[in-house]
Amino acid sequence: MSDSGITINGPRNPNVPPGDGEASITLYGYIPALALGIVGVICFVLVTLPNIWFLIKSGRRYLTFHVCLIIGCLVEAAGYAARIHSHYNPFRIDNFVAQFLLIILVSHILILMTIQWD
Repeated sequence: MSDSGITINGPRNPNVPPGDGEASITLYGYIPALALGIVGVICFVLVTLPNIWFLIKSGRRYLTFHVCLIIGCLVEAAGYAARIHSHYNPFRIDNFVAQFLLIILVSHILILMTIQWD
């Protein structure tokens, strides 16, 4: 238990005080799984490849749809790559923010654009 009466669960940063850009505890509450990051990158890259083929095959007919979908898949893959990086250093704040923004926020915006513009 800490001095404020709040119990903190999860891994703690062994560097006391934390370095620049590091938190004293992991923001996840756990160490991110390496396997999930790898599976996420592979899945989104595999989804991107057929969409590139469909984009080339369909020409301008569904251009906006496929471009937004391809960008969204690549952004998701980048988010999971940031999660892989977080596995090796879970206390870095920039890794957490990057994976959160890329996996949650940016991908949802691009998916909504894909639905709206089709």
